[in-house]
Amino acid sequence: MSITPYPNGISSFGIPLYGTQGFEGWWGRTAYFVDNDLGSDGNTGKQPTKAFLNLKKALDTAIAGDVIYIRPKDLTLTDTDPTYIVPATAANWSIAEAQHDLAIIGAQNMSHIPGLEPASYAVYLRGHTSVTGSPVLTVQGARVVLENLAFHRGGITSAVAQVKLDGNSTSIRAFGSVVYNCLFRMHNVAAGAVYNVDNWHCAVVNSTFHDCKIGVEFYGSSSTPKRFEVMGCTFINQSAA
Repeated sequence: MSITPYPNGISSFGIPLYGTQGFEGWWGRTAYFVDNDLGSDGNTGKQPTKAFLNLKKALDTAIAGDVIYIRPKDLTLTDTDPTYIVPATAANWSIAEAQHDLAIIGAQNMSHIPGLEPASYAVYLRGHTSVTGSPVLTVQGARVVLENLAFHRGGITSAVAQVKLDGNSTSIRAFGSVVYNCLFRMHNVAAGAVYNVDNWHCAVVNSTFHDCKIGVEFYGSSSTPKRFEVMGCTFINQSAA
């Protein structure tokens, strides 16, 4: 399994490493940090010690080409389930069409250990419990990368999808987006946990689908999604196709 290259020529088996040039994104773009325990939305978000509190603040701030690193929640040792990061308000997360080439990366010590795939279990994103009609994360930007993240259902009846690659027939939308080394857990509705609508050249790589009714689904409302790759994935306890 390859090592993730971070900005400024830095590579790591786990979290980003400090370099002399800081954390600037590719081609001069910016890296933002989210710490759902110790951050503040009043911070700049541009250093781990000045991280945003909420992912929505980072998504509202980031522009095309930026990178968002998410620190996992602190563990509650008496819990039997992972500790989730949830939206601060009753609306799930989304990446706008203008935010193409955005990367969202879960940054933790187990990331990219060879043979431990996916190594994403600590950075859990869960939809808001009162939202049942929208995905946990909607992607409308082209060439977006989601890496080292785990997704859990939101409301009791869950959502349309956990990650929706939301395309259409009139613009490029989520063309070329990649879901890499992610976990999808307990998606219980008759639509894919990763749900691709009308997008070409997307990929789901080295990801695990556990107790999902359907893992990956392709749908064409005005055209047929083409050249979509599913590689190196694991499907556990699927109850449908």
